[in-house]
Amino acid sequence: MKDLRVIISEFFEKEGIDASGVFHLAFSGGSDSLSLLHALTEVINGSLDAVYVDHALRDRKLLDEEIALNRRNCERLNVPLRIHTLEDGEVEALCREKKITTEAAARELRYRHFDTLDGYVITAHNLDDQAESIFMRLLSGSTFQSLSGIRRVRGKYLRPLLSVSKGEIEEYARHYGLIWSQDHTNSELFCLRNRVRHLVMPYLGDEVRNRLSRIADNVAAFTKASGMCRLNEHGLYVSLSRKEILEATEIRRSITLLTVLSRHTERRVSRGELAEIVRAAERKTTYSGREYVVTVTIDEVRFYPQKYWFSARFTSSFRSGGFAAVRSDAMTALCLKCDGSLIIRMDEDGDVLRTKGGTVKVSKLLSSMGVPYAPVVCDREKPVAVFASCLGGVNRISSDLMTSDWMEKPRMDVIWSPLT
Repeated sequence: MKDLRVIISEFFEKEGIDASGVFHLAFSGGSDSLSLLHALTEVINGSLDAVYVDHALRDRKLLDEEIALNRRNCERLNVPLRIHTLEDGEVEALCREKKITTEAAARELRYRHFDTLDGYVITAHNLDDQAESIFMRLLSGSTFQSLSGIRRVRGKYLRPLLSVSKGEIEEYARHYGLIWSQDHTNSELFCLRNRVRHLVMPYLGDEVRNRLSRIADNVAAFTKASGMCRLNEHGLYVSLSRKEILEATEIRRSITLLTVLSRHTERRVSRGELAEIVRAAERKTTYSGREYVVTVTIDEVRFYPQKYWFSARFTSSFRSGGFAAVRSDAMTALCLKCDGSLIIRMDEDGDVLRTKGGTVKVSKLLSSMGVPYAPVVCDREKPVAVFASCLGGVNRISSDLMTSDWMEKPRMDVIWSPLT
């Protein structure tokens, strides 16, 4: 029998993870997560709890019975059980909104909750899950780098059991007399993974499953060795050297772009989408994905989240979505009274700014800077300032407000920080 405690300890040591930290186990109550919880109680000497997400999809009586068993198991292991219950119809609503399957919507909502937790989140993905993932990606003709499969470490997410088979985990559970819950929908053939799991994988045998898992390990090792282009962090956005991304090998370029896009989306990014970004970099044009915007300057390729809208009084206490007004002596700061008589909002179609040479469209001004959007400050009639420096551009003020003694006057800037 494989000792999961030893496997987890070795995983922590290899990945440099301190066992005295804060850990949450994504807990379904099945044999995988229950065995993992049992082993973790003897490895972790910090904070550990189990997090169960009730998707409100199955029969309420069966769900309540499953939750009751999960409570008893957690009490026996002296681990707190935290239950997060989704609203009735929440999964179905996301299915309709994004036109995705019930399985995908449930997973997205589950991970949205996990994302809010401080510390590490541990999941019980195992070797069989890895083999199924690789098999499905081979069937769908996925990109080479996607064959790295389920990652052992992804940010705060840890998966220490990817080298352990389902059978070995159940052997561990039986050895320690663990009684796990059964989700009967796992045996239904309503989704591709379940069909692969029940109709294909049993006929492949252990050796083929191990080989599929090794494909993931080999591709992950290759892509790691291939490296990626350097990312430059700028707060709200990140940038890449345009020259470096265009001269990179295809695999290096793909790894880099997928890494950047993983900040904005969990969906699978198509080859066509990557090709569009490369074309934008070649032509120095803008490309808009569903969740992000790519702009290109002569030197940089920049990745921004999609634009959002707000409107607020321009005061020293202004805060919205990470943007904030601050007093500043920087050369980029502007002479504006921060007294609430002005409104700050995101730029809109039709906005113009008065300059010495006449008026210029704000959209044209931002485009020349390689910036997709920016906060603008308006009086009752029109924009009087554009704050683009926090987005890689240049702050601009209406020629009506320019003064020769601006260096001596109090000046304002708009910054972006997630702490605001």
